[in-house]
Amino acid sequence: MKRRKHPPEFKLKVVKEAIEIGNCSLAARKYNLRKSLVSKWVRAYKNAGEQNFLGGKTSTDTNTYSSQEYKKMAKENEKLKKLYYYHLQKHPKTGSHNGGRPFPGYSLDTYGNPICDEQIKEYIMELIEGKGYAYGYHKLTICLRRKYKLIIKNYTGRVKNL
Repeated sequence: MKRRKHPPEFKLKVVKEAIEIGNCSLAARKYNLRKSLVSKWVRAYKNAGEQNFLGGKTSTDTNTYSSQEYKKMAKENEKLKKLYYYHLQKHPKTGSHNGGRPFPGYSLDTYGNPICDEQIKEYIMELIEGKGYAYGYHKLTICLRRKYKLIIKNYTGRVKNL
């Protein structure tokens, strides 16, 4: 189906009638148009006014900055970029994921005692090297919960019952 292009005068006629009636659906039905299209035209008319709706220049089309002002803004933008990257070099992001809350560096056991991450790594290495061959996420978490009484959340973030 070929897309119809309506002349601005027709659009204005439909919009004025829709505003007068107060119902876009009735105006759309009268002219065999979609209600969403008429609603879109009415919004554009109310936002831009009659002259701009008919195809005149909008305020976004006009350039309000001179070339000197553009050059000045470009220099300022470059300075800000350099300052930002300088700040990142001096203060790198550490210990956080996706810019959120930093990693705490420890977990808790069932008694509420903090266990540092290094200790948990040692526990995992012991489990892997031991006779039990506890490989895989599920087996390791079960062993850590049972043997070391660690609180480990499952994939959904809920603490599983011990």
